[in-house]
Amino acid sequence: MEAKIFSLLLLVTLVYGQDSTESDSSNDSSSEEDTYTYPCDTQDLACMRQYFSKSLLCTNSSHDDGSPIQEDRLAAYIPKINMTILANGTVVTFYGSQITRFREDRSSYNLVITIKYDSINIKSETANYVINQQERESLVVTDSFNLTYSGELSGTVIQGGWTYLSFVEVNTDVLSDSSIEVGSSISNSSNEVISQTYEDLEADLPTAMTELLFTIAPYSFYVYFQKYICDYGYEYTGAETQRWTSYYFPSSPGQK
Repeated sequence: MEAKIFSLLLLVTLVYGQDSTESDSSNDSSSEEDTYTYPCDTQDLACMRQYFSKSLLCTNSSHDDGSPIQEDRLAAYIPKINMTILANGTVVTFYGSQITRFREDRSSYNLVITIKYDSINIKSETANYVINQQERESLVVTDSFNLTYSGELSGTVIQGGWTYLSFVEVNTDVLSDSSIEVGSSISNSSNEVISQTYEDLEADLPTAMTELLFTIAPYSFYVYFQKYICDYGYEYTGAETQRWTSYYFPSSPGQK
């Protein structure tokens, strides 16, 4: 079966986090020195691993760009077309990743990590596309899922009574050359509801991709952190409720 591919260039970013103009650069530099500390050089992953292993209950990890990462589950949402995507056996691959910011706020001790990358590919051969219908049972279609996007991720590590990752504050600052690919079960479906949902997706791809990345960005940040820096053994899927994951995902051995 030949999959249908959508491609677009997103000109509007999810978060406007641009640097100041050159005229303010010297003042900004002085202000940053007063506000932030820099525990590790952005090229020193070994230092970062040591930094987190001391404050998080995690194990140092390491991974190479271009090598696929196997994840169990992913949940993503496209509210504009009332669709939830629940993928099993997800494969995530980073290309050209580089940490460009690693700084700690002097007052809150919160730490910001920014990751720039050439592209991220997320795919699954068995994704359940849940089409929510008003006053009717949701329609579920199983098909392939393949997403590629590029840009920059920024995430905040909150320092509290215990240290944890704050995925709510993961932002995607730059998006370009993004694409989503689905299989023929959706693109060539004769079902009226599925066909209309597919048409709605094609009609406004920039909005659909932006909505999708509000879920995918935190997921991508989590996967990178766990595999490249420190693994604390918790699977972040993007699912907002246990009801969705337990209902649509196959149960694990021993799980009811």
